[in-house]
Amino acid sequence: MLTCSNLVNIVLFETVIKGTIMGTLDQLMNLFKAIVRVNNMYLKEVGAKFGISPAEGKILLFLANNPSMDTAQEIAQGRLMPKGIVSRGVESLVSSGYLIRNTDSGDRRRIHLNLTEKSEPIVLALRERMRMMREAIFSGFSEEDEKVLDMQLTRLWKNAMEAGKNE
Repeated sequence: MLTCSNLVNIVLFETVIKGTIMGTLDQLMNLFKAIVRVNNMYLKEVGAKFGISPAEGKILLFLANNPSMDTAQEIAQGRLMPKGIVSRGVESLVSSGYLIRNTDSGDRRRIHLNLTEKSEPIVLALRERMRMMREAIFSGFSEEDEKVLDMQLTRLWKNAMEAGKNE
């Protein structure tokens, strides 16, 4: 599976071994870094207001946006977050009353995470900041531009996933 970490390693390999940076990959990496930086800035703003970390904000937002993917493992995979960070974030959110754990009726080893009513203002604030981030990033894009970009990024993602199957 091709991960962000693997993509960084590919770029570093090209830089160190070949003495060159592949332009398109370098541009994509810089784009992703810039988006992550803006995303983290917004997460920190909301986190400071509610006393949660950016990782905890990512967890809450992921659960709010993906209600059927409600285990720590699914969060880690879906957000490409280390399991340890997800585990610590979940523990903090449970002790703060923002999440509750529910044991799966069919498999007691499987723990489902559910947002509490107390988390609603945080989720609303996070969604608003993400909406603002999207507006800022897509400023000047027409609806057609966004569709073309979505199509191209989807194709890149599928190609990367296919290329990374043997990893």
